[in-house]
Amino acid sequence: MDAVTIFIALGVVGLVIAVSSLLMGDVFDVLDGLFDAIDLGSGLFTGPIIGGFLAAFGFAAALTSAPLGTFGGLLVGMLSGGAVGGLAAWLTRSLMNMRTDPTPRSQDLVGRPGEVLLPLRPGSYGRVAIAAYGQRMQMSATADSEIPAGSRVVVVEVTSPTSVIVTPLERDSLAP
Repeated sequence: MDAVTIFIALGVVGLVIAVSSLLMGDVFDVLDGLFDAIDLGSGLFTGPIIGGFLAAFGFAAALTSAPLGTFGGLLVGMLSGGAVGGLAAWLTRSLMNMRTDPTPRSQDLVGRPGEVLLPLRPGSYGRVAIAAYGQRMQMSATADSEIPAGSRVVVVEVTSPTSVIVTPLERDSLAP
């Protein structure tokens, strides 16, 4: 076999590894712990990174080995593989370390204002709308006093993931 065939085979293997890692999860999970002794950073030996390196290395070396010779093809392949593998590592780390919003909890509703949709009466449930987590949530609600529909209320207690206890919202409590 000549060098171009070997380079193309490496490129195809790298492409298969990268695509299968993206579609089915990291194919190198079975090798977990094998690279711990030479770990150069968290997540350096993952399927997308190794696959990207091999694909870029193989295809770039195959394309450039004819005009530059085998050694020139190897050099261009190493540079291309390093660039693509480095880009894949940077993207992977960026995605793994990106900031995310905290997980919403029902207890976070305490103190939030809302609006009565179905009238509230002591001892029975009505319906309120509460703006939380970027959306308007409708919840069952009860109160110590009768509160008509359209009234503004504030959540004072969360009794379950779907129901709250509210009290009328004082106009003065809206001021900063």
